[in-house]
Amino acid sequence: MSSSLRSILLVLFLVVWGIGCRSAPRSVEVAETSESALAVDSAGVFLTGLNGPITVMGTTDQQASLQVEKKAFGSSEDSARVIFSEITVDVSGRTRRGALHVDIQSAYPEATEVGIVLRLPAHVPLQVEAQHAPVTIQGMSGELEVEIEAGAVEVQGAVGDVEVETKQGSIGVSLGAVSERVQVSLRTEQGDVTLLVPSDISSRLDLDAQSGEVMVEGLELGQDLRRATVTGGTLMSGVVGLGRSSIRLRSQQGNVTVRAE
Repeated sequence: MSSSLRSILLVLFLVVWGIGCRSAPRSVEVAETSESALAVDSAGVFLTGLNGPITVMGTTDQQASLQVEKKAFGSSEDSARVIFSEITVDVSGRTRRGALHVDIQSAYPEATEVGIVLRLPAHVPLQVEAQHAPVTIQGMSGELEVEIEAGAVEVQGAVGDVEVETKQGSIGVSLGAVSERVQVSLRTEQGDVTLLVPSDISSRLDLDAQSGEVMVEGLELGQDLRRATVTGGTLMSGVVGLGRSSIRLRSQQGNVTVRAE
């Protein structure tokens, strides 16, 4: 049998097996956890993933590490192992801005789950893009950007600019001792948006709950407060302090809350 014919048969085998894996129950799981060091510099990290929880923790040292838990599900151990073998973790690329690209891929995303625990120097920028993944970020002081299809996003103790967008899932962010020029933008199509801020924050607020309530708690808004009730929702804008920062919160289906800690 020629090598080209063997290649064709292998491709056909994987396609047919893949179709069977999509329809068969996920009764067997194959899993493996690994950890490796990462070479990270001031350009930061760009993480792209598929399905599975993502946790990022800021550290005080310059060491970075990546822990990956790969899971594959199939109707038998053999089918699960074939699916497992098609999960790839690539840390060899760089973005145009020089950030390290951590890329998680799978030939059968509906039958795999990849959990990520990323430990980074707190000051480096971080960008996360994923499909179905709850995201938790703790103790990062650099710029943060998160974009996912579905899943809750929680950010604790952010200091730099924060941008979060998800189509389905709630967003919860707490700010630490932010600078006067911080930019915060949180948007979801379905879910609540909650932002905890220092009581002495100085910022403009632009809040939009298209089918929910807008609540501001523990902050004194300036004279230019504007509040409007639209069909099924609420819009509010105003200034806290000198208004040097910018806070923009949006939810198409859910409540929007800003609360002073």
